[in-house]
Amino acid sequence: MPGRDTGAPVTTDTLLLASFVSVPPGSTVVELGCGSGGVIEAASGGNPGCRWIGIDARTPPLRVMMRSLEGRRAVDEVHCVCCNVEDVPMAFAGAVADAVITNPPFGTLGRGKVSPDGDRALSRSGSDMLLHHFIRAAAHLLLPGGEFIVVGRPCMLPDMLLGCST
Repeated sequence: MPGRDTGAPVTTDTLLLASFVSVPPGSTVVELGCGSGGVIEAASGGNPGCRWIGIDARTPPLRVMMRSLEGRRAVDEVHCVCCNVEDVPMAFAGAVADAVITNPPFGTLGRGKVSPDGDRALSRSGSDMLLHHFIRAAAHLLLPGGEFIVVGRPCMLPDMLLGCST
């Protein structure tokens, strides 16, 4: 159930991204930068019979995700993979996902306000090229005709459009 205390806060971004996911049973959905799996937890309830793959560069949030989903779904429906988004095209076969969802970091390392929470600071900022890496990974994973759902700040829109046009 979304909002349950899983050790990570459920944010508006989490709920917004989850609300956009609408895929038929049997679909494979990959979340890039899944953190502790809040989006997967929220979206899977409205999309039964799907295979969910959460990819994140940090192991502790992936452990939180698996603990929070334990006993609530068949084990083979949710998988987590520890992998940097930059490495996804080398680590995964292409064209495997019906949908790729993500809420990529919206800040740039070393610029702007930094969260005192280390995990939150990591999930909110990255290199100048990080958004491009998220888009590249999604393009690699998506089946032809697949759906890419991304939530970001309005200031990210030009970079998102540019990244999706290549």
